[in-house]
Amino acid sequence: GLALGAAGQAVAYAAHSLAQLALGRALAGVGGGTLAALQAWIADLTPSDRRASAMALFGIAFGVGFVAGPAIGGALGTLHPRLPFLASALLYALAGAAVARLPNTRPVRRQGFEIAVGLLAVPVLMLNLGMSMFEALLSYFSAFARGLTPFQIGLLFLVSGVAAGAAQPVVRRLERSSSPGKNAPLGMATMATGLLLLSLASSSLAVLYTGAALVSLGGVVASSFIFAAASRIGAGVELGALQSA
Repeated sequence: GLALGAAGQAVAYAAHSLAQLALGRALAGVGGGTLAALQAWIADLTPSDRRASAMALFGIAFGVGFVAGPAIGGALGTLHPRLPFLASALLYALAGAAVARLPNTRPVRRQGFEIAVGLLAVPVLMLNLGMSMFEALLSYFSAFARGLTPFQIGLLFLVSGVAAGAAQPVVRRLERSSSPGKNAPLGMATMATGLLLLSLASSSLAVLYTGAALVSLGGVVASSFIFAAASRIGAGVELGALQSA
């Protein structure tokens, strides 16, 4: 999967037409199945009562990438517009080399696909629909609807990343006190509150930043407990189904 990601970014780097660029992005997208494999790996290595906090590490990783990626890509893009693709290909290759050196876990015998996983796929779909719109449109909304400066937009993304990182201790505390069935809706409600604040933010930067922070925090909390619940049913195909959603 990581090799496909590296190949896809390399094709995008060398592309000379829209079709070639689309091919590169498609290859990298197919390699995205790596996430489910890594989540299954973590599930195999983690006791079930600590699985949500382990899954939250994924949210933190996304939070760091959410902040660092656009900054690094923007800096490289000022040197040459193709350089971000090359840097991404190198990062994929380095990750693949690191993962290849880690030990495998024992495969778990499956008893068939559980209907419960299909039901869990529904909130995963809704969660990611909301999160993808938030991530894709936040900078446009901030620049054109709110008139924020590049520095203020960068700070907004920094706040989002820090909030995603802060979700780890929150997940650990919730994991000890109640069940995933209660904690996942709590995370989604937090995310919904943040999106509502963003839509209502008129002139207050504090409200805008608070809304972005709540969206990131709630998204990590909700996804951590949903994937932890799925991993108790099964670790391989089940987590892949949620990633597909």
